[in-house]
Amino acid sequence: MDKTIVKSIVLPSLVILVGGLVVLGLGWLSYVGIYLWFETTFYPFDPLSVPADLLRIIATLLMMAVIGIVYLFKVPTLVKATLLVPAMGTFLITMVLSFYTHITFVIIMISLVVIMGCVIIARFRFSWYYYLALGYATVLAIVYAWPR
Repeated sequence: MDKTIVKSIVLPSLVILVGGLVVLGLGWLSYVGIYLWFETTFYPFDPLSVPADLLRIIATLLMMAVIGIVYLFKVPTLVKATLLVPAMGTFLITMVLSFYTHITFVIIMISLVVIMGCVIIARFRFSWYYYLALGYATVLAIVYAWPR
């Protein structure tokens, strides 16, 4: 394999795929930690009363805000694309888990979000890294949150 292909395509792809999964996993572990703390602190005798949807939405908004703040600074494109995976992943996971009883609505909303993401990436002529991150986040979210 040519060194330029490895350096310009394979390594960035691996960074986005592995790094995005790691950051998404860390975000999930943070959410679980907050959920368990909330459960033991406020609902020790009735753990089913924990408002999981509300906590999930708040955690998603916080992750998107933190990553949005990172986008304001001069950060390499590869890092920004890698951070798109957990932001978009948590957003899509939250959407699927919030509306899992209305699966047609979920399919339409995921499609609209992905199409809007592709339009934004194309409109602002972002790197192909962002397409990979958007597609990867979508696949991870569907695999994790799709009703079985």
